[in-house]
Amino acid sequence: MRERGQIAIGEMIFALSVFLVAVTTIFIFLRAQNANMDNADAFVDLERQADNIASILVESPGYPVSWEEEPSSVLVFGLASSDRVLSPAKVAAFKDTDASFIRELFNIRADNYYLRLSYLDGSAIAESGEDASSEQSVTVRRMVNYGNESATLLLRLY
Repeated sequence: MRERGQIAIGEMIFALSVFLVAVTTIFIFLRAQNANMDNADAFVDLERQADNIASILVESPGYPVSWEEEPSSVLVFGLASSDRVLSPAKVAAFKDTDASFIRELFNIRADNYYLRLSYLDGSAIAESGEDASSEQSVTVRRMVNYGNESATLLLRLY
């Protein structure tokens, strides 16, 4: 009788061990999935913010409308004289504005940004911020007119 009791206890310890390994494996898997979802949410937020900033820059003159005359008074940056037609004076004023002020005003949650305005042949018109690579970065482009020529505005948040 004593042998049967010892075998049953041994089987119970084995079954409990298998159960604990299974529960631990499931818990580790679920934590990894949760971390991946958090990264995906952060990426989507970064993508949405980059899209919004690029749209504001190319579609709006900013506020106040003549902010380029006194860049320190700007409340909302905008580079357009009209929809997707960029003002050379606004582009020059934006280029000369401190990058930390731009990040603060746009409430950029990413570590940094890079903006490049270039003609379609790739020659640069203006750049702002630092261009660097990062594991998690978002790049958006907008086609614009600058000085009666087609150009591309590239904005990268990283």
